[in-house]
Amino acid sequence: MTRFLQNLLSRLHFRVIDNRFRVFELGESDEKDITLDLKTGALERAEMVARLMSYSSFRRKASAMVKQYVDSRPGWLIFVTNNRPDKRGPLIVAEEKLTTSSFLHQNADRVVGRGQNPARAILEESIIFNRLKTRQEQLARAVDNGLLPVESAFRRENWPVHPLMERVKAEVKQAVDAYLAQSGMLCDPLDAEYQVIFRLTTFELNQLFINGGELVDYCDQLGVFSDWRQIPAIDPEVCAKYHLNPELLAATVEEQMSIIRQRLARSPLPIRKLLEKTQIFAESGWEIKKEGRDIFLIKKNNLGRVVDQQEVEFKMVEPAVAVQIHKDFHYIHTPRCEMAMGFFLPGDPLPFSVLAIEPVDRPYKQNALLLYGYDPRYCLDFTRLWSRPGVPRNISSAIFGEAFRYLRQTNPRLQATITAFMASYATGLSMLTGGFETPILIKPGRHYFTETTIDGRVCLEHITKRRQTNQTKITQVSRFPLLPVIELISPLQAPRFKPILVLGREMVSIS
Repeated sequence: MTRFLQNLLSRLHFRVIDNRFRVFELGESDEKDITLDLKTGALERAEMVARLMSYSSFRRKASAMVKQYVDSRPGWLIFVTNNRPDKRGPLIVAEEKLTTSSFLHQNADRVVGRGQNPARAILEESIIFNRLKTRQEQLARAVDNGLLPVESAFRRENWPVHPLMERVKAEVKQAVDAYLAQSGMLCDPLDAEYQVIFRLTTFELNQLFINGGELVDYCDQLGVFSDWRQIPAIDPEVCAKYHLNPELLAATVEEQMSIIRQRLARSPLPIRKLLEKTQIFAESGWEIKKEGRDIFLIKKNNLGRVVDQQEVEFKMVEPAVAVQIHKDFHYIHTPRCEMAMGFFLPGDPLPFSVLAIEPVDRPYKQNALLLYGYDPRYCLDFTRLWSRPGVPRNISSAIFGEAFRYLRQTNPRLQATITAFMASYATGLSMLTGGFETPILIKPGRHYFTETTIDGRVCLEHITKRRQTNQTKITQVSRFPLLPVIELISPLQAPRFKPILVLGREMVSIS
């Protein structure tokens, strides 16, 4: 590519208006139309790109009119700048001195930095853009043909709950607390509770509960086993009549504690420092609060007055550190981390709460985002959040809020963030208050287990699909009726493409 064309492209503003390919010069003030019209009629965008990329033809038509504007001043390049959701082409910005706070930078599909080839960026982005639009059109047809099921989205007033699982959780917590108190074992109690609950889902209800046969008949009449939508209809008063089989519960607690004990014994982390409830983490009544740019842990008395406070730092966490923490402590035990951030007490080298973030890599998640008009390349997945025992209850919403603030400042093109939520085990209040209010996708809630031998005893360890390899042998799957896993979205700006589905009204359902 000639130096002339590089200079030309770095100082011109291209726009499709009334089916004409218009070129503007961008100066220090308003746009100045240099009246170069390349008639395109009803040409598709790809043909416009092809015409622009035919350098000799473009130079011949453009050079006489724009040569006077080719000088040393830095400028912008925008290609097809229709930013509305129904735009037909990508927005590309070539920058030299353009700041990340620029509106153009925020709305760009591609930013071409110093030393990069603008023409190549146009070609690459056009190809990717075409693929995304084609993919979105294919998804739209799948929705129209019923191949991709869509149903009404959950709202706060009809958020799904699992009355029977609430009963299980209450008894498991009592059993785990009693075991930890008696044994003196140090671990994250929340992790222990989840491992026991997950394992209990591998049993049939008639095995799991005393007089469970009656419970099976009741759930069968409701249709719980054939349709998860009937689960919230389970009567909590009926659930209160049934108790877990104490022998089965005790054996499951012992089994899962042996797995946790082995995992922590292999951990390079300072277990005692991270898990012991000391200082503020041993006291109740603390909450996290932001005042201006400062973040504090505060404690109030019964009159609502602040009686103590502790400064908190929010900063980036080395991904390797976050990976190890989530591998050892987070109840999924499958770290996913490209970037991490967390809360620290001053002087502490390790965070007391750490959030991991990754690009959206699963095709089904990318497809869901496209259906709502979002470019998956500019969306992020909040994958794991772990906080040490004893943290304030509002820790999740607080760290989400700080993460959003940081991402908006450092990644202005970010369109949305998503995160997954297992509806069977929580009400979702921390997600809702943290900014994730809108479901975009549901998928079956299911657990997988593989055998592991500890001290000569075969145990079943919970394993996610991401941890499974060709050598992994799945020996058990969950049988307990579960609510779906919900993917939630927190939009940060308007969608890039024209949405196919209405956010907040519809959600994708995959099997």
